[in-house]
Amino acid sequence: MDGRTTSAKISKTLVKSGNRLGPIQFQRHISTLSEFRVFLTDHYDEIIGASQGYSISWIDFLEMPEIRDRQFRNCRGEPITPSAASHIWRKVRRDMAAHNQQRKSAK
Repeated sequence: MDGRTTSAKISKTLVKSGNRLGPIQFQRHISTLSEFRVFLTDHYDEIIGASQGYSISWIDFLEMPEIRDRQFRNCRGEPITPSAASHIWRKVRRDMAAHNQQRKSAK
């Protein structure tokens, strides 16, 4: 096992959990969440700097014109919720911490 998640594995998990998505819906699910996650990753330093160590109000964040205009959506075509945004942000922070740790170890 090389640690990569394949669409077949994800699809199997979605079917087990009762979330039966067709191939097009599945691709939309991956791409819409990925767009938001990529945005958070690309703007990680800016977001961390702006939050100044305080927790982020995801309701306010998602209402910012710069974010609202991008129209980030979930797999159902609904706007990203504050709860989903918070969850994705935790994953981005975890990934960035691991990435920074790897960079330190490589030096």
